[in-house]
Amino acid sequence: MRNKPKINYPLRLTVIAILALFILKIFFFCSNRNILYLVSFFQDSFLLIVNYFLFIYCLNKNPKLVFVGKIVFFTFFMILGAVSFVYTIYLQDLLTLPINMFSITLSHLTFFLKYFLDLKVVLVPTIGIGLMLIFARLFPFKLNNKKVLTITAIILSLLFIPTLLRPSLNPLISSILEQYVLSIKTNHQIIKIDDQPAADNEKADQFRFLNKEFDSIPQINIKYDRIIILVMESINYDYFINESVPDSNSFLNKYKKNISLYKNYHTLNLDSYSSIMAMLNSVFVPYQAYVDDTKFSFINYRNNVLRLFNNEEYKTLFLTSYGEQQSRFLPDINDWTQKTFMDSISGNPNFASITSNKIENACEDLAVFRDMMNFLRNNDKAFILQEMVYGHTVAWKQKTGIATMDYYNQYFQKTIDELKRNNLLDSTLIIVVSDHGPRNEPYNTANYHIPLLFFSTDIKNNENDEFLSHIDFKDVLIEAITGIDFIPLENALYTVGNSGEFIYGTIKKDGKYIFINNRMGTPQTNSSTEEVLSFNKNFNDYRNYFEYLRVTTETDKLLKRKMFNFDMEQFKTDLNKQADRALDWFK
Repeated sequence: MRNKPKINYPLRLTVIAILALFILKIFFFCSNRNILYLVSFFQDSFLLIVNYFLFIYCLNKNPKLVFVGKIVFFTFFMILGAVSFVYTIYLQDLLTLPINMFSITLSHLTFFLKYFLDLKVVLVPTIGIGLMLIFARLFPFKLNNKKVLTITAIILSLLFIPTLLRPSLNPLISSILEQYVLSIKTNHQIIKIDDQPAADNEKADQFRFLNKEFDSIPQINIKYDRIIILVMESINYDYFINESVPDSNSFLNKYKKNISLYKNYHTLNLDSYSSIMAMLNSVFVPYQAYVDDTKFSFINYRNNVLRLFNNEEYKTLFLTSYGEQQSRFLPDINDWTQKTFMDSISGNPNFASITSNKIENACEDLAVFRDMMNFLRNNDKAFILQEMVYGHTVAWKQKTGIATMDYYNQYFQKTIDELKRNNLLDSTLIIVVSDHGPRNEPYNTANYHIPLLFFSTDIKNNENDEFLSHIDFKDVLIEAITGIDFIPLENALYTVGNSGEFIYGTIKKDGKYIFINNRMGTPQTNSSTEEVLSFNKNFNDYRNYFEYLRVTTETDKLLKRKMFNFDMEQFKTDLNKQADRALDWFK
């Protein structure tokens, strides 16, 4: 009697997984019309083939290692399968914010679980991998044609090689490649920045260019009744100019005679929360924004631009078409008169919306345009900051078919038209600025160079070439609304990249720059080694100074709270005693 052929279960699983991924990639390609989904298929397939080849095909030749090989194979199969399915769902986000898997910390995972992961993202890959395991066992099919399998594996592997010519899409492959590049460029003299800084105020004078906050809120005469700050999302200066100049209907061209353009203005952070915080509070935040905010959230309780306008009896509005989740990332949360978010994303059928994950939950910016105009009409003196969402992910263009700058130009035009229709234009100052440039290239100085424009009917066209940043925004704004001259003197700024990897740096007025990957101690720079090591030390010193600000702020808050509570309780006690004495006297 002929023996039943032995089933190659690992090979079946590998083939089924490749077929399942192919179907998944085709689905997303048809939905998004993005060829990168197909490109990523070859990367995922290659990893599955290598997993089978290394731990089953090769180790099967050694009987002592067969069992170990199978355990390792199934372990990596589960990991590769889960990663391939999950990152495919978030491929659009990874294009704008690539993640090195070796840099992931517990804080990263906590943030991901809270603001990205939902039940379907857990269930779909889990169910998918479970079905593959069952299908491969219960529905046997022959895979005996080694020639066909070999040729197919070779073809998929060859198609994988060209995908390495661009930044890899599969997080595991991209992380391994980046680790290799970083490791060969590591400078072992660079000291890792201490994550537990020591509060130190000795070098406060050295860091005045990174902290220009109000010592006390001044009284000023403001010549505009309404001030609107429109914060564009992920727009750098080069993109803004390249898209605006050729377009005769762009905001820059159409209103050029009444625009003051700042040509050498910069952000300090590649995350929106810390960028806007620096802009409103005039303090550089030397931390990643979306990892752990306990080290810098105290900035929200220090003097800021809002308090200036509150002091002048302006009503202040923070406006965004993000959902309520954005309240977690609202700078100066207690100082706004009103905070408006998009309460019901799905309840706005007239506007494009994104609900792919909790952090991106938003309607397009026009969804809150009426809220902005109502606030302006209902308040004689108003200060508004709108954190715009369009362009935060490429999905917006796919949803609407409108390029990012085209959308913003239409929004700016609509704002001016509506102000004019309500006879509010002449008393209004409009400021157009960006939070930061594209987040996916933290080593690129161009992504820290952002547009800043002031528009009003009484402004005469001018261009400013001074080296400025969000730290200077307060002073630039005061100059525009009062006419008091601001003379910038700084020659450098510090930076922190996105929340995926801690990359800090400095950009100087003369064009020199230094960026350091803190985890690997790898610099990217056009400066000398001595300058790199000096900056490495200075950044750590600034962390210590920033920690001093945190400790003193939180201590001051605690003391005020205790004093207030003590005074109130003591007042009540004394009052009761006096009342009892008076009553006794009358008796």
